[in-house]
Amino acid sequence: MQKILRLFFVIMLVSVLDIVGYMPNQVQAVLQALQDAQTKINCAGCDLRGVIAFAGKDLHGAFMPNVAMQPCLPTDANKNSSMICNPKQLADFKKTNLAGAILSSSCLDGVSFDQADLTGADVSNSSVQYASLNGAIVKDMITDHATFCHAIMPDGTECKDSWTGQGITIACNCVKQNIGQQVTSSLADSNEVKKTGS
Repeated sequence: MQKILRLFFVIMLVSVLDIVGYMPNQVQAVLQALQDAQTKINCAGCDLRGVIAFAGKDLHGAFMPNVAMQPCLPTDANKNSSMICNPKQLADFKKTNLAGAILSSSCLDGVSFDQADLTGADVSNSSVQYASLNGAIVKDMITDHATFCHAIMPDGTECKDSWTGQGITIACNCVKQNIGQQVTSSLADSNEVKKTGS
């Protein structure tokens, strides 16, 4: 009974609250849920901008559609909240097991998925621009209508048209228009800082 109540509490805390930013208590709730092998992660609609606490964790099968993981941009709306906003900090999911995870309709721009297991993960209708999937396992990943423009693919190449490997072809879906210039510039700057600061 205690495990059922704990699971209910974690699901309610993570998926029902109106999340306005990377909140330490939500990240902690997911990390606690990871300690119980019977708990399924439900983080639908979570705002995980700049989260680094999940690198190397086992999030296989996690239900995380509509998540925001792009770099946090400080605004007047979030400066007085309990949200943690480290400008231009990229979400880090390096070496994370996301096999079978549902990440559809999400903003995954700039996220590091280096050496992550994304086998069968669903990123359909998601933006994965400027993300890094270097060394990631992407076999059977669902990428319908996803945008991988300028993402670093598992073999280290930049996605410009399409990428083929591990038995799948991923369309980059780069657009020729100058949409979202501020976010795109921020992501490019973040990636440059990451390269020179490492």
